Amino acid sequence: SYITGSELNTDCLYGGTCEQISVLVPYVPAVPSSCAYSSITNISTGRAWGGGAGANGNSTIIWGGYINPSSQCVQCTEEWDGSSWSAGGATTYRMYHQEIAGGTADAALYLGGYSAPSYRCYMETYNGNSWSSGPNSPTTQTRGAGAGTTNTFIAAGGYPGSSWNGIAQTYNGSSWASSTSLPYTQAIAVAAGTSADDAAVFSGYPGSSWSPGVRSHNIWNGSSWSAGACLINGR
Repeated sequence: SYITGSELNTDCLYGGTCEQISVLVPYVPAVPSSCAYSSITNISTGRAWGGGAGANGNSTIIWGGYINPSSQCVQCTEEWDGSSWSAGGATTYRMYHQEIAGGTADAALYLGGYSAPSYRCYMETYNGNSWSSGPNSPTTQTRGAGAGTTNTFIAAGGYPGSSWNGIAQTYNGSSWASSTSLPYTQAIAVAAGTSADDAAVFSGYPGSSWSPGVRSHNIWNGSSWSAGACLINGR
């Protein structure tokens, strides 16, 4: 199979007569990667836009979020042990959009969230049984990405309610500090990493509109960002 494309004759760049040339290029259909998933027990409370953390598939927690159509936020936490879900401690704040999160099921944290009528700079940590309020971040940051632990964590990008941003903030276990911003604005991205000095941020939305997701991959070494290999598909 072929698809029709076109190219512009370069003569027109130098005052010549412009003409359009039709060419045929082979069409190669995309072959999606093979993914294998298995079903597990449903969570007790369905919700969207909450937070989550975990070390592996056998030790995970989720919290907060938004329930529709009842249009309310929830504070409940659920813990997964590899075979079943159980109730954990309730969050201090009733919010959703707690995506900037990291840690393990026994030591998790999140930054930001939305509680009407505005986005918040709240932080909470979880010890495996209960949540406690931590220091608020200097800059309101939510709907971004986070990586690390409760003692060394980085939050990058986000949407605090007025515009997308690329700001970054780090947490050392007791206080927040402003850090080097991402190379460009980025929100609703994904992050992975072990600490505030070793992390990476992938994909997300780059602008003020819900434009197609980007393929970017930025690596953080504790002092600066560098470009990594791009994702195959934007998301």
